[in-house]
Amino acid sequence: MIVDAYRENFRVDNRTRLIPGDSDDHVSSTMIMTTDEMLPDGFDQRLLDAGLGTRRWWGGGVHRQVAYRRFSADLLPVTEWLAERSIGLPCYDGLRRDEIATICDRVAETLHAQRIG
Repeated sequence: MIVDAYRENFRVDNRTRLIPGDSDDHVSSTMIMTTDEMLPDGFDQRLLDAGLGTRRWWGGGVHRQVAYRRFSADLLPVTEWLAERSIGLPCYDGLRRDEIATICDRVAETLHAQRIG
C-alpha cells in the first residue's frame, strides 16, 4: 500500500509525518506530508529541480484565495500553520515502494540541505 511505504520511509525523521496521522483509518487520493518547521522558501522548486513534482493543496488557506477575499474571515492560525508546513507528494496507482523511498530521500535531503544552508 502506498501510505504504508510512505510511513515506513518517513519514520526515520521524527520531524516529518503524513496527514492524517498513523492512527487514522481513512481512504485518500492524496499524500500530504507535514513537518514541524516551516517549509523553506524555494523548497518546492528545489524538489522540482530534482525531478519531484509536488503540490501545495491549500495554498495559504482558502481564506487567502482570490475568490474569497471579499468575505470576512476569522483568524485561522491552525490553517496557516499547516499551509506553511505541508506539501502534497506523488500518489498514484502503480507507484512502487522503491520510487516512494526515492521521493522520501529527496524530501529529506532537500530539508536537510536547507536547514544547514
